[in-house]
Amino acid sequence: MKKVKVAINGYGVIGKRVADAVHLQDDMELIGVCDFITDWQIKIFNRKLATGSNTKTLNSQIEIKAYLLGINVKTNSYKVKEVFDENNNLTRREFKATDVSYFTTSYK
Repeated sequence: MKKVKVAINGYGVIGKRVADAVHLQDDMELIGVCDFITDWQIKIFNRKLATGSNTKTLNSQIEIKAYLLGINVKTNSYKVKEVFDENNNLTRREFKATDVSYFTTSYK
């Protein structure tokens, strides 16, 4: 018997239920899922505060895991440095990955 091939557009509440239902059918095969949003887990740890003359710096480590269909498809780890001014306003945030790539955001 030839299986019906099913592709799902969107993996939200409904898309997840459709994927589960397709897996339960002997005559259906899930061939793909298209979605812009995946499930993410973010873990923040090793937070340390350092104070300077006019600034405070919060150093942390962040691990971000992306999941699709319940499978971990990517994990990124960053060392994060957040700099605050004398009024405790966030002025700068630096993300450095373990592969030495980095990006910075500044706030005014």
